[in-house]
Amino acid sequence: MSDALDMSDGRDRAALRAGVSRGWGVTADKQRRFMEALDRALEAAIADGNARDINSCVKTLVSIVGQVQADEHLDRKYAEAAEGNPDGVTRIVVEYGDDQAG
Repeated sequence: MSDALDMSDGRDRAALRAGVSRGWGVTADKQRRFMEALDRALEAAIADGNARDINSCVKTLVSIVGQVQADEHLDRKYAEAAEGNPDGVTRIVVEYGDDQAG
């Protein structure tokens, strides 16, 4: 998929952002390749002084990072639910020994 998308092309960056927002399943390898291609496109845009492309690259990077964070939060929520803590609230139980009972 990343071979078909050219991260130096604003239309392809927009397509990637749209896909990410729809929850595309992107493997870690493809995610790494997208990020590397976006980094190269951003460096080229900076070197050219192309504000529109710089903005587009940054928007795409932010979109991907945001989705990764959302996925990590969801994974944590499911892990907590599987461990018997469905609401994610940490409970602390304080027990007093006999000498503390007043």
